[in-house]
Amino acid sequence: MFIEVFGVMHGPKEVCVSALKKGYLLAISPGGLREALFSDETYTLMWGNRKGFAQVAIDAKVPIIPMFTQNVREGIRTLGGISKIFYIFFFVFCC
Repeated sequence: MFIEVFGVMHGPKEVCVSALKKGYLLAISPGGLREALFSDETYTLMWGNRKGFAQVAIDAKVPIIPMFTQNVREGIRTLGGISKIFYIFFFVFCC
């Protein structure tokens, strides 16, 4: 439910391309939940060999708008135990 409220979808490439072609904005995090929640001050990119986000933009013929967030983890920490929920979600659904 938490994920649905924010319009988050697990999107195969075709679903993402379709959303962009319909005019929706799409935020893709190549490092995923692991990078968002478990990287620290030393910040090493954890993209691995992930290049599909670029192919999605090429296929949909839309520009890529780079973004950077700082201290996003602090928002999760403020919510208290919710970081444990994300930790469980990551290891159940993302690995």
